Parts: sequence; structure tokens; C-alpha cells
Amino acid sequence: MPHNDLLFIDIGIGECQVTKVLVDTGSSVNLIFQDMLDKMGIDLRNMRPSTRTLTGFNVASEKMIGTIRLPVYAGDVTRTVKFSVIRAKDPYNAILSTPWLHSIKAVPSTYHQCIKFPRKDGTILTIRGEQRAARVLLIATVKLQ
Repeated sequence: MPHNDLLFIDIGIGECQVTKVLVDTGSSVNLIFQDMLDKMGIDLRNMRPSTRTLTGFNVASEKMIGTIRLPVYAGDVTRTVKFSVIRAKDPYNAILSTPWLHSIKAVPSTYHQCIKFPRKDGTILTIRGEQRAARVLLIATVKLQ
């Protein structure tokens, strides 16, 4: 079906399978929301405090509360990812950015709603996005604005 949808995937973060993770090729910062960390049972004492301000494409600013390193599992490829933690309300649970994509040598395609990357055994793994879920999240995002 024709679309201009964002790419949302389900992926392992920490000890949890996390849904509604936005793959953002235009972002240089991996984000995770404090609400998501609370739901995952992540101890925030492991978070390094930070008062940096992040600015999005719409020039809106959001203060970080800290950074935390968590393992991200994509098939048999695991990378420890530094996430910036914010308190904002969003219809998705985390954002994985260009540095994460580069670290696993991934090729994302919003058109094909997938990410492809090499596995340790040399085969190519595909993680498929959910186009219908992306539409629902896009509508929810518009309502929040």
C-alpha cells in the first residue's frame, strides 16, 4: 500500500522486547523515554545525570535528565547503545538513530518498511516494520501537537 510512513520496529532493549521503536535516519541521538525505562524496570541509578538540551527538527527543545547505556539486540547482533533519557510524552517508546544503524552496518528503508544488516554468520537479517502501526502512531503524534 502506498505510504509516507515512518519506520517503527520491535527490538530487544535491555531484558525486554520493546515495541514502537522509531528508526530515525535523520537523528544523531538515540532516545529512550523515562516512562519506558520505568516500565522496563531499569534502575535509574545507572543513569548518568545530564542537563543537555536536545533540539528536534521542529526547533522544539527538550531537557535531558541523563544518559544510560543499554544493550540492543537485533537478531544475533548486540550493541551497547548510549541513550539520552527524556521525560517527554510520545506515542513511541524509543528512537534508534544513525549511529546505531552504522554500528550494525544496517540499511534502512522506509519505503520497504524494513532494516537489513549482516549477521555474524554472513547472512543478511531483515527486521520488518509495521506499516499499519506506523500510521496509528503518526495519527497519535499529530494529536499530541
